[in-house]
Amino acid sequence: MAYPLYNYSHCYLFYFVVRKGKFTKFGRENGVLAGNPLHEDMCEAASLVNNLFMVNLVMNADMKLSYIFSGHYLTSWERACTAVDDIYRVDIPCRADAVVTSCGGFPKDISLYQGTKTIDNVESALKPGGTLVLMIEAPEGGGPAEYFDWSKNLQDGSIEQRLREAFTVAGYIFFLNCEQAQRYRIFMYSSIDPQTVAPMGIHAFSDMDALLKAAELDGKSTYIIPNGSTVIPRVKGETL
Repeated sequence: MAYPLYNYSHCYLFYFVVRKGKFTKFGRENGVLAGNPLHEDMCEAASLVNNLFMVNLVMNADMKLSYIFSGHYLTSWERACTAVDDIYRVDIPCRADAVVTSCGGFPKDISLYQGTKTIDNVESALKPGGTLVLMIEAPEGGGPAEYFDWSKNLQDGSIEQRLREAFTVAGYIFFLNCEQAQRYRIFMYSSIDPQTVAPMGIHAFSDMDALLKAAELDGKSTYIIPNGSTVIPRVKGETL
């Protein structure tokens, strides 16, 4: 039953956050519980089970067990979320004009599909319209067909309609990545063929000098995040 629930949760998020092809804030930044409709939906589902006892395991960036929280499903979950924040969240004074980041190496950058999780993490450090430079080798290119084949629907203009008719988690992630490329200027230093990601609005380069010239970082406030896959920046005091 795990996969159907996982698939349902992403489908629910897609239908809730997409409004005429655009995402609301709930389709964007990680680590947001307050007012998060998906979180509220899952909590409601859990509340339907009588005497539900839950065990939550929290892993650190080295994939070692850091905490175990057990007990009432909601309190143990919230304690685990607090622990995750303590490990991965980093307070920043303000959003920046640009972020330069890396996925953290293999296997986190094996493909675009895996590597874009880093974008999900670090976009909370970017101003609207900001510049993101992502170091991602992507030896497997865009990734599995269930993700990158959605490029065909993107190019013929049918992607949102197709997702509503035949939703998949990988398709939702592809759609989200395209939406991120509309909100930010995304540049990748990568072995991936630039033409394969150009329809998404992503600019790929194999030459760093050419990338830096195109990104125009001079004079921009910039955060350098070496391992963006394990860091979630959050502006101190900012309410999402």
